[in-house]
Amino acid sequence: MTANETGLFGSHVLYTPYQYKVKRRMDYSDTEKRKLANRLSRLRGQMDAMRLALEENADCTALLQQATACRGALDGFIATVIEHHVRQHLLDPKQDAAERSKAAEELIHVVHAYLT
Repeated sequence: MTANETGLFGSHVLYTPYQYKVKRRMDYSDTEKRKLANRLSRLRGQMDAMRLALEENADCTALLQQATACRGALDGFIATVIEHHVRQHLLDPKQDAAERSKAAEELIHVVHAYLT
């Protein structure tokens, strides 16, 4: 991974598998940020529980149920971020056609990477 493949988000680095730099920021309200952060906290708790279950040789079924719960939580997070991206960058009439087209291509790449 090269420096050209990273985007900055606050003090953290987001790694993207694309050949473009992440240039636009998402403008989340405080409420939206709190909801997303809470969703990630629940996901982290689920992941920690899954690791503990694995270390304790938990039943396979219980481990798989926890894994599917993690996937569901992550899918919900992704859906929320995609929805926000569409509303802010594709449907916003203040964005010019070129910016909307670029945002659409970025979204297509992300969704394609997620589904394949």
